Amino acid sequence: MENISNEIKNPSDGLEHNQQLHKLLLRILPYWPLIILSILLGFLASRIYLRYATKTYAIKARVIVNDDSQQKTANLVEIMQLDTRNMSTETEKEMEILGSRELLGKLAEKLQLNIHYVYKGYIKSFQNFKNMPFSLELAHPDSIKNSVSGEVQITHNKILFNEVEYPVDSFIQSDFGKIKWHINREELGNPDWFVSIEPIPSTITGLQSALTIEPISKQSSILSLTYTDPLPERGVLILNNLLSLYGSSSIDYKSRMSENTLHFLDERLKLISGDLGGIEKELQDFKTRNEIVDLSAQGTVILNQLQATDEKISELDVQMDVLNQVQEYVIHRNNTDSKVPATLGLTDPILTDLLNQLFQAEFELQGILQTSGSKNPKIEVIEGTINKLKPSILASINNLKSAIRVSRQQLQGNNDKLNGVLNKMPVKERQLLDISRQQGIKNGIYTFLLQKREEAAISAAGIVANYRVLDKPEEDSVVYPDPLKVYVLCILGALILASLYVYIKEFSSTNLKFRSQIERRTTAPIIAEIAFQPNKTDSPIVVEEGKRSLIAEEFRELRTNLGYVTFSAKDKCKVILVTSSIPNEGKSFVAINTSISLCLTGSSVVLLEFDLRKPKISKELGMGRNVGLSTFLINRADTKELIQAHPTIPNFSIIPSGPIPPNPSELISGSRLHELFTDLKQQFDYVIIDSPPIGSVTDAKILAKEADATLYITRQNYTHSSFLELIEDLNRKKILPNLNIVFNGIKVRRIPGYKYGSGYYYGYNYGYGGGYYGDGKVSEKKKGFFGEWFKKG
Repeated sequence: MENISNEIKNPSDGLEHNQQLHKLLLRILPYWPLIILSILLGFLASRIYLRYATKTYAIKARVIVNDDSQQKTANLVEIMQLDTRNMSTETEKEMEILGSRELLGKLAEKLQLNIHYVYKGYIKSFQNFKNMPFSLELAHPDSIKNSVSGEVQITHNKILFNEVEYPVDSFIQSDFGKIKWHINREELGNPDWFVSIEPIPSTITGLQSALTIEPISKQSSILSLTYTDPLPERGVLILNNLLSLYGSSSIDYKSRMSENTLHFLDERLKLISGDLGGIEKELQDFKTRNEIVDLSAQGTVILNQLQATDEKISELDVQMDVLNQVQEYVIHRNNTDSKVPATLGLTDPILTDLLNQLFQAEFELQGILQTSGSKNPKIEVIEGTINKLKPSILASINNLKSAIRVSRQQLQGNNDKLNGVLNKMPVKERQLLDISRQQGIKNGIYTFLLQKREEAAISAAGIVANYRVLDKPEEDSVVYPDPLKVYVLCILGALILASLYVYIKEFSSTNLKFRSQIERRTTAPIIAEIAFQPNKTDSPIVVEEGKRSLIAEEFRELRTNLGYVTFSAKDKCKVILVTSSIPNEGKSFVAINTSISLCLTGSSVVLLEFDLRKPKISKELGMGRNVGLSTFLINRADTKELIQAHPTIPNFSIIPSGPIPPNPSELISGSRLHELFTDLKQQFDYVIIDSPPIGSVTDAKILAKEADATLYITRQNYTHSSFLELIEDLNRKKILPNLNIVFNGIKVRRIPGYKYGSGYYYGYNYGYGGGYYGDGKVSEKKKGFFGEWFKKG
């Protein structure tokens, strides 16, 4: 049974959902002209933006870095190693060098990129880079501390900048540094030229934001460089010079290492050469004095063995000397005058790699200190890297020195054994052997150093940049603005603004807009809906004999629905009270036209202007009110004197308010009121009471005692929704008899395929009547097709 019940409920739920969706569409679709207008305005805005936006071009290049090192390390084991980033450390390091502030600072100084030339057009300004009528040269670009800008003019072969005259083609001292102006042509043309100069650090920041460096794949050392610039020629020049400086930086680093190595070898060779010459002279003199030609066979064997061990010991001593120099440099590296030591003879790959990292960091630190001073934030980062490398380098040096000492002790032990055998030989042969041994030691060291020097010289001659350009820098495409993105954003922005307007008009208002709002919050029936119709004349009458307009038909429907309202059976006359919550809801307008509609059926109707504080009916209908309800209530007139027949509408009479009294509520509360209605019920079929708003004064509640039914007027987009609680309270407590609601001022919504929807079309009141205590006359003017969508809601 539960399943059957759910199946029965589901169609109802779906129908309710469809109805809610239908209502939502009916609220939004009337704004279709606004939506179309928003799209057109968004398209127009995007076209204007694309017309005047400064285009930014992408300049691209591809280079391969660490080509030689990659070939050396590209073995199967390393390729198969798992790396979370899939990118070699060397490639990452080269990417950092390419985008470093030091390198970009050198680039900015070389091309003087901190100088910008701009000329102003009629609408926007344009940057320029080549074919300039003039140019500025800075002697020290890094001396600019604050931004400087101003207009440039050429007068009598001189430059006028910021109202200061400068000569050309010669350096002079200015307020912002040493500068030189050049004139390429006398005429500047029509545009106004401006020059701006910014500090190098700001230029570096701009270069970093415009430069993108990334590998083409995770395991590749091929880098893709992209630079964005409004001037593609300048972008190509910047990338070309960046790669050139990158190569020069690498060559400078390698050259310094080679120079230090050659210097070390030259010093050692000079020392060994002197020692070797002295020993050879001593050997010659010894052979001459003792007439010895050569050693014996045993002596030759011992000498060869001693020379071999001595040569190994000498190589170890050279390595120990190099390690001592490196250790001294690492410990006392804060001394800026100390030279970077050579790494000659060091075969440990870990120590060599650590030293290369240290020397590279030192090289980069020195460059930053020279270009940007000691306040550069990158200095602290490099210092931290160096401090982390020092303990590892010193530990590696100590381990190598310990290994060298052990090896030297073993070789020295072999030498001691050979020296024991040597002591047993004849004196002259032993002396000759000692001299020959010294000669062999020095000769071996000299040969070793000479070989290393040649290797260092060959290596220095082959120093080249460790990169190759695969694709030269060239203009690629326009990266900004993106036309599709601009169109989408502009149109979307316009639609968002339109949606915000619709939301404010439709969903954020607390005023009544729809019949369903009334039906949900009150039990009082809605007897009629009156459409909005612009008041093209001064007359409030919209119901006439033979008139078939929409609003006339709606008043006829109201008349018909009154026939279903339960009236008192004791009197043939029906008394209808017309009231509202606040002024300007169309109460008097509905009372007039309802009365006329009833007259068209042949019924006799009298309309009472009981709004004694602010009477409007007599004025709108052109009736005098010298004698009226107020004079009757104070017993200065009788019923016959009050009634004024309308001059053109049969069966229609009006009782005006009379002079405005000081105490309307007290007058209405008197005994004369019931006497008035008793007389009127005997003369007319309908008595229509136009009472004051019940939310403002209490008069309507007093008049309700004489009425058979009530027409409570609400106005779309004007009556506040909080008044529905008042209506429900009045209806529940029966304060107003037979309370029926008239939804007034509904404007037909322009929806394709619809003319109007019962209670769901949008509208305003007719503008009949103004504020309750003011003049209140509102004139309606004809508005254009889109104008009426922007009326105040």
